[in-house]
Amino acid sequence: MIKDEGEIIIVMPHEAVHSNNTTESSIQREEGDAPCSAIEMAPIPSWATPHGSIGLTVGEEWKENVFERLRQIQDSLDAAKREKNSTLTKFYEEQVEHLKIDEELFAAQRVYQKSGTLPNADDDGGSSGEGGSASHRRTVNIGVNCSFLLNIFLLFIKLYAAIRTGSTTILASLVDSILDLMSGAIMIIVTCIYDRSSTEMFPAGKHHFEPLGTLVFACAMFVSAANLLQEVADEVSRIDTVKFTMDASTVIILITVIVLKSLAFVWCNKFARGSATLLALAEDHRNDVVANIVALLGFAAATYVTVWLDPILALLVTLFILKVWGSQILSQLYVLSGHVADTSLRNAVTMLARNHDKRVLMVDTVRAFTSGTGHVVEVDFVLSEDMPLKEAHEIGESFQYFLEHTSGLNVDRAYVHLDTETDHNPHLHM
Repeated sequence: MIKDEGEIIIVMPHEAVHSNNTTESSIQREEGDAPCSAIEMAPIPSWATPHGSIGLTVGEEWKENVFERLRQIQDSLDAAKREKNSTLTKFYEEQVEHLKIDEELFAAQRVYQKSGTLPNADDDGGSSGEGGSASHRRTVNIGVNCSFLLNIFLLFIKLYAAIRTGSTTILASLVDSILDLMSGAIMIIVTCIYDRSSTEMFPAGKHHFEPLGTLVFACAMFVSAANLLQEVADEVSRIDTVKFTMDASTVIILITVIVLKSLAFVWCNKFARGSATLLALAEDHRNDVVANIVALLGFAAATYVTVWLDPILALLVTLFILKVWGSQILSQLYVLSGHVADTSLRNAVTMLARNHDKRVLMVDTVRAFTSGTGHVVEVDFVLSEDMPLKEAHEIGESFQYFLEHTSGLNVDRAYVHLDTETDHNPHLHM
């Protein structure tokens, strides 16, 4: 049963874990289960386990058949589409998406159990939540540095346009660019600290750096947008003396800003998956595109229709920026607070736990919560009282290694607890 606090208690076999009302789950191995063959796994790298090779008891006949479940759900989806039932179609599409992810994880688990190797493993000793591969870090650095240089260029041309026109809407866009520059400097500092810091200095991992930098970035943008409200009020107070003159150079400047920011948004958004930094930059570029389009329209309307349209549109731009960056602040606080992980991750870990080894009598508890850009996972296995310590250790350590080094799970730390009963309070592990 998945509780509000993100726990899965007592997992029993052959129940779907991807329903809207995820119920009590999972696995209790009975003495009468079909026999399974023992497959010795290849040695895990010495840095992964100090005890050399690990052996798991693997029997495919007792495993949950993810592939069959996917086929059944796909059939149900096709039937819902034929009946043109939009509610059921959306529901089954979500189930198919979840099961396809489970299918990939299940296939990786099979390879791991049989050969001791992980396809597409995170070789840096942590999950992608720790910053990912070197190529991913290079991509983030390119995005941060290029965005910073772009903001320097746009700052000067917006300054020219604001001085030439006197438009509050364009001034709002200029102030936004100034804060972009300051926030970009913050991002560069954060990425430098990340790249130059060692795991010895931050033993809990460096996965908090990106959301912390993004949080500072978002706060700066939110404050700048709030200050723009004062600029709008000032223009309204002197609206009778305001006069705009639209010329070709100003239009060209604003169109140039829109095009460059659009290209920057497309690039950052393309590589934003798994990076809070690039996601924040993509949102910032998108906001600039919207703000500058409104600035261009507001300037034209104030010139040819009425000057009142300029402060009105400037107010709309400001409120839009406040909403976006307010949401960004809340989202970064969410990932830094240790909030319960998404149901999809908890279900995936439960599925992997119930299929890990036949000697596991029961999966007692599964808990997962956010930790920066990654997650921390706790799993309780129930084993036989008579099991030798060496076997119990191999089962627990091998599952911990699998969770922490499998691409796609985004698990930074995994704790596998081994028990012989289910009567204890699971919160005692916290």
